[in-house]
Amino acid sequence: MGTRTWETGRVRVVIAPDHLGGPLSSPVATAALAHGWTERGHEVVAVPMSDGGAGLVEAVHAARGGDLVALTLPGASGGADRPATVLHVPGRSGGTAYAEASVALDGVGTAADPLTLARSGSSAAAADLLVGALGTGARRVVLGVGAVAVHDGGAGFLSRLADLVGESGEAATTQGSALGARLPALRRALAGTEIVVAAATDIPLLGLHGAGASLSERPGIDAADAQEIERGVAAFAADLEEAAARAPEGAATPGPGGTGAGNDLLAGAPAHASHRHAERPAPARRATYSGAGGGLAFALALLGARVLAGSDVVATEVGLDDRIADADLVVTGTAVLDGDALHEGVPAAVGSRAMTHGLPVVAIAHEVHVNRRELARVGISAAYPVLDTPLSPSGGTEAGRTDALSALRARGDRVARSWGR
Repeated sequence: MGTRTWETGRVRVVIAPDHLGGPLSSPVATAALAHGWTERGHEVVAVPMSDGGAGLVEAVHAARGGDLVALTLPGASGGADRPATVLHVPGRSGGTAYAEASVALDGVGTAADPLTLARSGSSAAAADLLVGALGTGARRVVLGVGAVAVHDGGAGFLSRLADLVGESGEAATTQGSALGARLPALRRALAGTEIVVAAATDIPLLGLHGAGASLSERPGIDAADAQEIERGVAAFAADLEEAAARAPEGAATPGPGGTGAGNDLLAGAPAHASHRHAERPAPARRATYSGAGGGLAFALALLGARVLAGSDVVATEVGLDDRIADADLVVTGTAVLDGDALHEGVPAAVGSRAMTHGLPVVAIAHEVHVNRRELARVGISAAYPVLDTPLSPSGGTEAGRTDALSALRARGDRVARSWGR
């Protein structure tokens, strides 16, 4: 518990939100929510967070510093080359590099529609991102993998990685059987490297509730389109796993923290106590988390990566547990506070940690779709909308962006008045 003295009323509050959409990145949201507390003389500990999707690099950089390294990635689906940023935090054995796969796979800069991107978009640029991260000298890479536009089961990534490390054979291919035969060579090329996937969703790649089925929720993609795409990815993933199992030296060559567990790699290795582990079902293509990044997580897992809940990974990397331990109150936030956010989002990660210390947690979101009982299950004491009539966080005008920021600051000020007494 924190150091509040009731005589002075000074509160030590941890501010740890996810991004709230649009201009409200996690550092911007943190500053807005902190305003009312600092104005009243309370002690604020700022801990911007991420669920492993947008904002991972910003969150870790705010907490740990390090060097921001600029990269240029080949354009997605025929688009122009695009910039990317990798964070390198120096340390033992070359330190750790942090990157976000979404910058390589979100389809920005292309004229392709959602259906075209899902059907024929490639995850190839994620291989350039991974190799660029390793180019910083880091022997450990934390790669955030969230929702992306492409859905190729990681085929483009594996094919491009084989090319980059000189294991593509006579010709590049995205066929599952050919790539599966090359997996042992790719694992050897990554030997001595630890890769942690911070997955923003625990959705499996295949199945009724998998990433393929969920494609029908996107604009321009109907159920028939989603089924067609899923059939193609399912065939690729099955061929990949089966060929990998038959390949000589098929067991993974684990880096630090790796498992060497062959096709069970999605289960991960023993990790920090705060990481929620994926289960160990087979085949890997139906495992929890395998659908993150349109199947990029599935492909990375077959290379020996540990695939874990992104919000827990980020919480560990930014030292959230230690910062909460000495607090009196925690404030978190997210764009939409719903069942998914309470299951795998930043509010769940923050609330569960605060609950172990008996601390109250206040959550703020543009939209709140859960009740008090649901909040209490994950350690959240109260939740408030940014506005009683929700304001879209993606206002296209400068006035709209200013209003979103002003509204968040105003709500944060009201929370400080109510909870800082």
